[in-house]
Amino acid sequence: MFDFIRNHKRLMLICLVLFIVPGLGLVGIQGFHSFFSQDANVARVNGQPISRQEYDAALRDVLNQIRQISGKTPDAAEMSEIRTNVLDQLIQQRLVAAEAQRKRLTVSDASVRQAILSIPAIAPLIQPDGSIDSQQYRQLLAAQGMTPEQLDARVRHSLAAAQIAQSIAASAFAPEGAARRLNALLEQQREVQVRLFRPLDYEAKVQQTLLDDAQLKEYYDAHLSEFEVPETATIDYVVLSPEALAESFSPSEAELEKAYQDKIINDRSGEQIRARHILIARPPKSTAEARHQALEKARAVLARVRAQPERFAEIARAHSQDPGSAKQGGDLGYFGAGMMVKPFEEAAFKLKKNEISDLVESEFGYHIIQVTDIKPAVPPAFNAVKSRLIADLKKQYGAQSFSEAAERFSNLVYEQARRLNPAAERFGLKIQTAKVGHEPNPSLSATDPLNYPKFLEAVFSNQEVLNGKSNTAAVDIGGSTLIAAHVTHYQPSFRHAFESVKPHIRQKIIALHALEAARKEGESQLKVLRSTYATDGFSAPFKVSRMNPQGMPETALNTLFKTDTRRFPQYVGVKLGDESGGGYAIYRINAVRMPSLEPQKAEAIQRQLAQLTGQLEWDAYLASLRARSSVKMYPLPELNP
Repeated sequence: MFDFIRNHKRLMLICLVLFIVPGLGLVGIQGFHSFFSQDANVARVNGQPISRQEYDAALRDVLNQIRQISGKTPDAAEMSEIRTNVLDQLIQQRLVAAEAQRKRLTVSDASVRQAILSIPAIAPLIQPDGSIDSQQYRQLLAAQGMTPEQLDARVRHSLAAAQIAQSIAASAFAPEGAARRLNALLEQQREVQVRLFRPLDYEAKVQQTLLDDAQLKEYYDAHLSEFEVPETATIDYVVLSPEALAESFSPSEAELEKAYQDKIINDRSGEQIRARHILIARPPKSTAEARHQALEKARAVLARVRAQPERFAEIARAHSQDPGSAKQGGDLGYFGAGMMVKPFEEAAFKLKKNEISDLVESEFGYHIIQVTDIKPAVPPAFNAVKSRLIADLKKQYGAQSFSEAAERFSNLVYEQARRLNPAAERFGLKIQTAKVGHEPNPSLSATDPLNYPKFLEAVFSNQEVLNGKSNTAAVDIGGSTLIAAHVTHYQPSFRHAFESVKPHIRQKIIALHALEAARKEGESQLKVLRSTYATDGFSAPFKVSRMNPQGMPETALNTLFKTDTRRFPQYVGVKLGDESGGGYAIYRINAVRMPSLEPQKAEAIQRQLAQLTGQLEWDAYLASLRARSSVKMYPLPELNP
């Protein structure tokens, strides 16, 4: 039952969007305070921009997750809905983050660190002693276009915003009566029998009816669009992108050695320290007197720690106001650069082993820090990181050379208009072949370059291109990607001649007549059965419920459960859709069985309903928040795969 409730909250794809975008996944999203020019933005929320880069990264992550979960790529209609929902979620993130800041909601460093370490992509970097491999951590984030500081800020914002959502969800309530009604609705069973009238069973009889050419021609003339074949073009095409340029680049040994020195040997970010601290909290909205009292208390605790450093852990358990570490004597475990708030981190990394800091002020209050261990960074051997260095240099080359290459690529495609080879050879690109139509191909991904409308327009709108006398221009399809094509064969649109499709028309008319005969017979028999209550031709009895439909078509199930069952038997007729083979079905309802509801199950359903109620209240809160905020959206960019 609970799966049913969850699965019917929202459409599957929208559920994926709602789950992925706000989550703590590693997507290349810029920090909350980055600003871009308006033409690079997709929206502004209270004056704060949502960049195209951020939108593209979030959308790519959602699409990747959908492909992994469903095993298929969304179609054009689903893509439109997904793109809109991704933007809506990014806007909601901004609104809730701003509200959390306005309410001065804070999160402890320990909570942020725990949340970061629980991210699936980061969890494997945790070492047996509880520390994290800082070097791999930075490299992992860099590969996603992020720094540790940006991830820290994002997680901190998310956790603070989550406090608002949790407070709203906690207020949701569902009465026991609602749980009982829902249980009755979902688990009520109806004992039924079915009698089917299949079109296939009537085709033999229908085929005895002679169809002359005049009847076939009449159908042909009335359905000309069925026999239209749209124009197509067979093309050679090349795609220029940073990734394609990277593939054609091979760094030299000298470049690899230099990168090893710069990024590995001279990089001290892998150093880790273990520290403990005592926090004397300073409330964000405290008075000057309260702040003064917090400072005096911190000074007194510091004096006590300096006098008895061996009792640091004991003093921390007694006086620290950090709930995440006080019980552990203030121990924060091992951490590297970028994993704590800046003032704390700067002070901690200046300390020697067992040294105690002066008071360190952060947004949370006053910290007293003691470093208990230091792990110097140990650079890996050159051969151990060579493949990663090659990948980094290739990626760097592709990103840096794209702007210049794009201009040269566009010029070559235009200047060498009768072939793509010069452009392909100049940039090491592969010439690919495809057959395209004027409309996007539903069998391809909606984000495939060949489905980009401006590209297809470039292929089919110019007669010189269609005749193979000229390349298309280099078309910018977004995401730093250009595509150009050369038509090798053009097939204009045409209509199949009547003579060539006569067999198809004959079979189509027979199928339609068989369907009509099956439904007519079913409707006739339904009238007879409602007066005779006969059981001839029906299947053996079986039980169905909304939770267990036994493969019954949705249309039939809905009709069945809308039928009045004050007396038995009842007969209902349903026209079956193509997914059920067409035709007609008559269902005989023999009995209804109402479910029982144990107290434990009732409580579980109440919790589920409360969660749904909380979601509705959260949606209403977001709508109210958006209504009183300034939100401006720009046309959504296309996404390059």
